[in-house]
Amino acid sequence: MQLAPAQCRAGRALIGWTVDALATETGLPRGRLAGFEDGKVVLPREHLDLMRHTFEMAGIEFIGDAAGEGLGVKLRRPPIVQNGIRPQDLNAANDD
Repeated sequence: MQLAPAQCRAGRALIGWTVDALATETGLPRGRLAGFEDGKVVLPREHLDLMRHTFEMAGIEFIGDAAGEGLGVKLRRPPIVQNGIRPQDLNAANDD
């Protein structure tokens, strides 16, 4: 399932991230992210996958199905966050 602009906005709201914070976490340009959320920019698949993975590591779960339930997000806390390890700390450790 691809990431929809509304899911991106909702995911950010649930974890208290600004567009700037999402840009920092993903390494993607702020303007492109804002344009995507406004429906004015189409992002390549690899950027959408990166955003989705970043959100999932921060505790966002994407919901929705083909049965017409609609798309959405919900907050869950993965074990790495509950143990006090932030996803960005893991990414920084892997940059060495």
